[in-house]
Amino acid sequence: MEKNNVKTDAGLLRKGGNVYLGAGSWKTQDILVQGDKIAAIAPSITAENATVIDANGKTVLPGFVLPLCAVG
Repeated sequence: MEKNNVKTDAGLLRKGGNVYLGAGSWKTQDILVQGDKIAAIAPSITAENATVIDANGKTVLPGFVLPLCAVG
């Protein structure tokens, strides 16, 4: 799913988040969500008319179950 400089329209774009890749690996990535699907994960995504969330310095876990619901 990783592509450099993905260009697409609309959706919800989380910019610059620390994305967990599994096996203890993290990478700074942008994540584009369109509807209820992850449309793209890449180092740099441009999405015209998207709602942008600055995720710089934040942990982003795309596709994971909400941790608070899964614990306990």
